[in-house]
Amino acid sequence: MNEEMLKDYKRHPRILELKFVRMFNRLRLEFPYNTVVSIIKSLSEIFGCNWTSIKGIIDNLFEIDRVRKKDWVRHRQEIIFMGYLEGKTNYEISKELGINPSNLYSKKYPYRVKDFLNQEWLDKLDDSVVICWIPQYKSELITLLEHMESLKGAI
Repeated sequence: MNEEMLKDYKRHPRILELKFVRMFNRLRLEFPYNTVVSIIKSLSEIFGCNWTSIKGIIDNLFEIDRVRKKDWVRHRQEIIFMGYLEGKTNYEISKELGINPSNLYSKKYPYRVKDFLNQEWLDKLDDSVVICWIPQYKSELITLLEHMESLKGAI
């Protein structure tokens, strides 16, 4: 896989859903569920996102996150791949996953990008998409996440 081909995956519906779930869950560590929904609703309105679409994604959080419960290795690989696309170091990725950084280098674990990343693995991303295969949901989520990214640098 060359870098140019992989760039397209930054906006893959599954990657977008994962980013949103991770952001939502991080907020849930600090605030009750209803407060997090209110925060995201307010941000959606501020950023001009369609709240109905964003709420539809929130209503499907359990389904989006189901891979984590069903196939822990696959879930970790998706998070590692997402970090790889964002240019994060193995240390940063391992910190997010709560695992030892050496696990991302070891052949003992299936977490080395060069070992698991192939066309078959990428095709499975399509199978994991829950709601963002619908263009309206995908575009609204892209807008929200891009604005959230810009805020991250400002805070």
